[in-house]
Amino acid sequence: MRREPEKKLILLGPEGSFSSYAADRLRKKFRRRYVSSFQALFREVRGDFLGLVPIKNKIIGPIKMVVTFLKKNRYEVVRKFRMPIRMALAARRHVSLRAIKFVYASLVVKKQCEIFIKNNLKTAAFHTNFASSSSAFKKIVQLKGKQAYNSAAIGSGKATKIFKLRVLARNIQNDPRDWTEFILFYKLAAAHNRQSRIVRLARARAVRSHETPRAAARSEYQRRKPLEEWTSP
Repeated sequence: MRREPEKKLILLGPEGSFSSYAADRLRKKFRRRYVSSFQALFREVRGDFLGLVPIKNKIIGPIKMVVTFLKKNRYEVVRKFRMPIRMALAARRHVSLRAIKFVYASLVVKKQCEIFIKNNLKTAAFHTNFASSSSAFKKIVQLKGKQAYNSAAIGSGKATKIFKLRVLARNIQNDPRDWTEFILFYKLAAAHNRQSRIVRLARARAVRSHETPRAAARSEYQRRKPLEEWTSP
């Protein structure tokens, strides 16, 4: 039986990330906790906390890091939905496109804008060590000296208002109808994980020993600790 989702949500931040705009589309309002990496997000999703992550993009396909984390543990997906993605190149005020020598963007975002980059930012050096687009925007706001006026970042056009940045180019994604698929999920209890493992082992045993599935399951339960021991404090 699926449990009711709680009103606490872990997602990539800071505010202005595509995940934050995806969260705005959820009917239920959650108390949000922003994290700076996928590692932190999956670590925090437990107990009363749900997670919201991008899992697939129209241009680049599955987001490998997310898929890897999902495979490591068992999660229950509460909702899956797609959101249109509109990328913008932005910089601080008084910065022109010609002056750009450094660009800040997550690797995923960069791949979604390769055509624009090839045509307009051939000589720019890229910094891609970011989990979210809003963290790249935050970085250029914090820059000082000359680099503050020859750097730009790629992210959501909406988020440029949050960071008070000047938009140099809009809708720079490769596909004008680009979208990203998000999932809302929670982590299954450890007891559920172990019980599912016994079911898988029982099926394998049934194939090897030609036992009936019920007899194989009974044998596996007898070989291992009772489920009550796993769930006891």
